[in-house]
Amino acid sequence: MTKNFIQQATQTVNFKLGVIAFLALILLIPAQMIRSLVKERQMRRDEVVEELTRKLCKKQTITGPVLSVPYRTYQSDGDGERKAIWHHMHFLPETLLCDSPFHVIRKCTSLNNLLKFSPVFSEYHRII
Repeated sequence: MTKNFIQQATQTVNFKLGVIAFLALILLIPAQMIRSLVKERQMRRDEVVEELTRKLCKKQTITGPVLSVPYRTYQSDGDGERKAIWHHMHFLPETLLCDSPFHVIRKCTSLNNLLKFSPVFSEYHRII
């Protein structure tokens, strides 16, 4: 009678639905583990890109031509001797337009690629 009851119980729809639901819940565990692994790798990738950007592509400043003119002034000290003191006066243009293309440099790590833009300066520049 017990064997017959077990066979009847395993043949019912409710039992089969319960087994399917149990298997579905068991299969959600590896899916969640994979999701958390992907999220962790994405966070690590963002950290590496930020670190590479900070190391390789620091803030870039483009400066123009500076005319530096040295001049000296004389100053007498307490003994009556004159000492020459050198100074520099710097002159900058009012406006500067520099027509220069950029060269793209690809910095690669084991998992990430980073693009760095650096200007290509030639001997000729259009400075207005």
